[in-house]
Amino acid sequence: MRLVIPELSLVLLAGPTGSGKTTFARKHFKASEILSIEQVRELVADDAIDPAAYDDAFASMSYLAMRRLSAGRMTVIDDRNLDPDARKMLIGLAREHHVVPVGVVFHLPEAVLHQRNRARGDDVHPPERIAREHILLRQQLAGLEKEGFRHIFEFLSLQEVESVEVQRQRPWNRRTDERGPFDIVGDVHGCYDELRLLLQKLGYLVYRDGDSPLSHHQIEHPLGRRLVFLGDLAGHGPKIVETLRLVMDAVDAGLALTVPGDHDARLVEWLHGHPAIRSEGLDASARQMEETPEEFRQETRGFLSSTVSHYVFDDGKLVVAHAGLPEALQGRGSLQVRQFAIHGERLRDEATPSVPSWPKHYNGRAEVVYGHCAVRQAQWVNRTICIDTACVFGGKLTALRYPERELVSVDALRTHVSLLSSLFAPAHALPVPHR
Repeated sequence: MRLVIPELSLVLLAGPTGSGKTTFARKHFKASEILSIEQVRELVADDAIDPAAYDDAFASMSYLAMRRLSAGRMTVIDDRNLDPDARKMLIGLAREHHVVPVGVVFHLPEAVLHQRNRARGDDVHPPERIAREHILLRQQLAGLEKEGFRHIFEFLSLQEVESVEVQRQRPWNRRTDERGPFDIVGDVHGCYDELRLLLQKLGYLVYRDGDSPLSHHQIEHPLGRRLVFLGDLAGHGPKIVETLRLVMDAVDAGLALTVPGDHDARLVEWLHGHPAIRSEGLDASARQMEETPEEFRQETRGFLSSTVSHYVFDDGKLVVAHAGLPEALQGRGSLQVRQFAIHGERLRDEATPSVPSWPKHYNGRAEVVYGHCAVRQAQWVNRTICIDTACVFGGKLTALRYPERELVSVDALRTHVSLLSSLFAPAHALPVPHR
């Protein structure tokens, strides 16, 4: 039996006394990752089994769990965890810090529990307590999935507990061992011709096997650089299909990564046949996609649906997300994280993205590169930079070279869509750049 547990998770070990939770925790997790109710109770009351000290111990354990989750550290709760209200509070803690709640249930036969209890010698527990806890667990099993656990693993025998292999799963958004060099490209919006010019300026060699919008590309860089697209591949521009084809080819070749933008998300909803918020960008994308074969639409739907909300690179020194991401959300995985990374601080039904406020207060360790809000000129603000320089509106298409921190741009070949200048995020309204 193999348990695949996300690296960033809150693991609740649930089961009656004597079911092997503590032995399991010590075997598969670091001592610093385990919060044992008995150890905490001894710390607060000098007695590991004093029932009167449980509430204080649980409050202290919950606080320690909160501090660990806030720091992005795996946390294991070694307690019976048979109280639904206590579980609800702990699952809420996991959600608050955007980590995965995992339940590991020790549903062993009652006879095994009593046998293990008798083997404890002087530390034996009352048999009626074990019987009561076993009944309590059995009564609660059916409702565990509705409590909010992302994963639930259940042991039915002592053999399963002893032979299990625990495997940690790195979050898809954590690529901290990848250090570049990267060329991070701002919002393309279907400006395929400008993208080709920008790639050429960045030193990429791009070959195309035909003149059809669906013709495939071969892309390489003599120095081994990689592309990272900040989303909004789709949107207002004239060559959505060609842009998607190029980016998908680059990703398939292992030369690029991309995160989803809000225009991409709307296109996915449309491709799935779901109601999507109508916008000029979606109308342009839908019109162009309707002219493609169903096979390409299915490929695009699968590709965009599989994109990861954001990436953390270079030992946590670089974060890329379409709409940016505050430090507390970086490297985390939840619906709220994805929504912020794609849509930012604005409501989804707003007509246009507003100037984000989070960069003004950002003091995180990572440099955050994002797009989403059109600016006339990219500039650093507290270790964050927006490189959506509004190519589709007649501005520029911009890339940031990392780790060089060098901006490379090409001018728009034309104004593909008119936009009032008041909709740009004015440079003078932003804080003084961080140096």
